Amino acid sequence: MNILGKVTTIMHKTVQTFEDTVEVDQPAELLEKSLDGQRLYWKALPLLPGLYRLDIVIKDVNNPDHIGIYARAWKCPPTTTRSWPPPR
Repeated sequence: MNILGKVTTIMHKTVQTFEDTVEVDQPAELLEKSLDGQRLYWKALPLLPGLYRLDIVIKDVNNPDHIGIYARAWKCPPTTTRSWPPPR
C-alpha cells in the first residue's frame, strides 16, 4: 500500500507532507482471517501548536481501483516541556 499525507493550516498552507510504502506479509492460510483485521500506521510530524487539517490517501498497489481517503481537523496542543525553536 502507498500512503500519502498532507498537513495544512486552516489558511490552506501546506506545512508537512509524507509518503510511505507499507507491506503486510501474511501467510496464505491466514489471509482470509486477516481481511477483517485492522492495522495501525504511525507517523511523527513536527508541528507548531495550532489548528491543522490532515489529509491521507491510501492506495493499494496491487489493485489501482482500491483507494481510500481520510481527512480530519487536528488541533496540536501547546507543549509545556519544550520551547520552539529549540535552544541553540
